[in-house]
Amino acid sequence: MAGARNLSGSEQAALLTALAGAPVRHQALVRLMMNSGFRISEMTALNFGDVWADGKVRPRIRLEPRRLKGGRGPWRRSVESRTVVVNAAAAAALEEYVFALFGSAGPPELAAPLFQSRKGTRLSRWQANRDIHRSIAAAGIERGCRGELGSHVLRKTFCMNIYMLGKDINLTRAVMQHRHIQTTQAYLAVRQDEVEKAVLAIGSRCDSHAQRETCDASRQAT
Repeated sequence: MAGARNLSGSEQAALLTALAGAPVRHQALVRLMMNSGFRISEMTALNFGDVWADGKVRPRIRLEPRRLKGGRGPWRRSVESRTVVVNAAAAAALEEYVFALFGSAGPPELAAPLFQSRKGTRLSRWQANRDIHRSIAAAGIERGCRGELGSHVLRKTFCMNIYMLGKDINLTRAVMQHRHIQTTQAYLAVRQDEVEKAVLAIGSRCDSHAQRETCDASRQAT
């Protein structure tokens, strides 16, 4: 989504801190998105049975093509199922969410939507995005342009975190399940504060290098 950006490390920490006082649904939405890279439409398509089995969180979440982006459109035959491994943070978020709703007994109906409205219906994309927007705003994270505080911020943050682990863009593309590496590159857009930080850092490095050369020259002269 154009205009959305990833969150810095300090912003991610602030968001997780702010979530402590948020409704359990908000907490689960944010924490799962930050640790899975799911799109908001994929999040709202999840059922309890997709994430829960035999009294515990599933190690992997699989979504059929019909529940993915483009899975019901004219190009649906080219859309493949998506399987996402559940890391420790995502598992903790899901476990806490399920326990908060149902206790140790777990969900009584696995076919029910994972994220529901107050009326018990499946949470809409708009409602889910509103929850995430409120959580980000509560963390005091400022927006720099229109659309920055929506759900796609979390998907882009997940993408950047994966990339920073090993600086392997092809691995990042595979994790995000992008068809083209150019899409992944767009997700890894550089922030203005990162640009300024790099410029300041190289200036300090140049000064240090120049000082060392001056000292070396002085020692050689003596």
